[in-house]
Amino acid sequence: MPIKGNESLLTTQLLTAQTAADNGVWINARNLKIFSIHITGLSAGDTCQVRVSSAATIPSNSAHAVQLGSDITAERIVSSSTNRFRWIKVRKSVGGGSSTDAFLFAETGG
Repeated sequence: MPIKGNESLLTTQLLTAQTAADNGVWINARNLKIFSIHITGLSAGDTCQVRVSSAATIPSNSAHAVQLGSDITAERIVSSSTNRFRWIKVRKSVGGGSSTDAFLFAETGG
């Protein structure tokens, strides 16, 4: 159990008003302890995916590694306190019908 005060909170936007299909951008998840990703504004047949990798170096954004969970076709929150991986991103695999945002909220710590 961490000493109180050694953890901090991280918030970042992974997709911003994304209308077209998009590979997403990998972020370093090494120090994420507990996280949630809130995907909003998804409709009209569009699809998002949460992708993860444990590669030693950051993958190319065009590489999609492993999908965490299932395809997302409506507003959803994906959360985890047990998965361990090095990199995470949100990919909009099907686009064109909606303006989609994805927000990451996480507790971090060494």
